[in-house]
Formats: sequence, structure tokens, C-alpha cells
Amino acid sequence: VLDRETRAPAVDWADAVCAALRDRGVIVQTTGDLGNIVKVKPPLCITESSARFFVEQLDAVLGELRTGRPPPT
Repeated sequence: VLDRETRAPAVDWADAVCAALRDRGVIVQTTGDLGNIVKVKPPLCITESSARFFVEQLDAVLGELRTGRPPPT
């Protein structure tokens, strides 16, 4: 959400997370009525190394976004 009090959906931020992860080789998508939820659907054959890769990439993307890089429009 953009604001914890108003709970305004952060659609642009969810899209930015998906786009940044896609650039890093991780496919996720947004879902929900407002498109502000990031859906992760790992394959049934997920391995420990691929799960670790996903977590590393997600951590890096969220870190970049947290430091103030605005989401793409």
C-alpha cells in the first residue's frame, strides 16, 4: 500500500517489482481486483537453489525500490 492509514493500493510499485524481477530472470505477476498483489507461483519442480535465487533477486529488487528509485510509469 502507498499509505498505511488510507491503505491506498500501490499498483505502480507492484508493477515495478514484477518488471524488475523479470529483468533478472524471475517471472511473477500482479493479481487482485486492483492489481496491487504480487503473485508468486513456483513450479512443482522447484529446487533449493532456484528458491534461493528467487529470494536473492526479490531482496535486491525490494532494496533498490526502498532506496527511492521510483517505479516506472
